[in-house]
Amino acid sequence: MSFFTFASILLFLVYLQLGLFVFFKNKTGRLNRLFLGLALCFSVWSFAYIFVYSAHTAQGASYWDKIASIGYALFPALMMAFKMELCKCLKGNKWGTALIWIMVLTGL
Repeated sequence: MSFFTFASILLFLVYLQLGLFVFFKNKTGRLNRLFLGLALCFSVWSFAYIFVYSAHTAQGASYWDKIASIGYALFPALMMAFKMELCKCLKGNKWGTALIWIMVLTGL
């Protein structure tokens, strides 16, 4: 097992544990749910890269990199939504929830 595979396994477990811990502290909090989404993006990314690093063929590595793209494609939009919720930029904006969903679905 290479160093990168081991690091990806460790990071996958840390991201998943941290996301679930924060979520279960307050399941109804919007900030907690956004953080869980971020943690899940990172954990999918790390989980897929466990297999990218240990792939024996370029085709296998490409397949797992496509799975990892779920994590790294959704990450920027969820990070922006998390930051906007953290600084209360959407307070008083009746279109705030729709704006977050548009960012997530378009991958902004």
